[in-house]
Amino acid sequence: MPIAEQHIAGFHAVLGRVARQRKYLAIVEAPPLPAVREFVLRNIRHGVPQMVALDGDSVVGWCDIVPDARESSRHCGRLAMGVDPDYRGRGIGSRLMLATLAAAESRGLERIELHVVETNQVAIRLYEKFGFEQEGILRNARKLDGRYEHKIAMSLFLHRPETAGRQLEETGDAAGARECSAGNKMSGTEADGEARRDEALRDEVLGSEPVRRVSARPR
Repeated sequence: MPIAEQHIAGFHAVLGRVARQRKYLAIVEAPPLPAVREFVLRNIRHGVPQMVALDGDSVVGWCDIVPDARESSRHCGRLAMGVDPDYRGRGIGSRLMLATLAAAESRGLERIELHVVETNQVAIRLYEKFGFEQEGILRNARKLDGRYEHKIAMSLFLHRPETAGRQLEETGDAAGARECSAGNKMSGTEADGEARRDEALRDEVLGSEPVRRVSARPR
């Protein structure tokens, strides 16, 4: 379901649990709650696709796609997601992905980008199931506890003429997932300043770095 203000504390908590695993995210601790609150409220205000999975009132997973603020790249969005360690293997990631991609498509985004650590094969298989393709390697892009790891750059085109709409239809009920969409498109120069602040805030909260274009495919 789309994230709402009452989910902020729970999102902060699950973000911290995933970050402290020191395996999947660029951060190893959740940022302060006020920074996370500002990030989520901006997403809600601007209709940024951000979904959460709930067990009762508890947030057990999230997925968001933050649009690029640059005028030439506003058709692109960056995807980030995570699932509570105790809730993995139950299909939660797939349902979050389906709903968030549907919301991104409804918002008019065309290209979805992400980076994933090469050892996270579960996530890579999930992304490939939804049509993401590997575009290249960012060599030794992650260094933690003295160990280097490569990151894989992946992307999905939602509106490529020969595949438009097909990925979502093949992986589930896209029409039903669109009911989860946060809606509310943002466009034009009026929103540009706010969008840039949103992107900077997202980097602060999730430890994201700009997706760099790479051409060499993994070997």
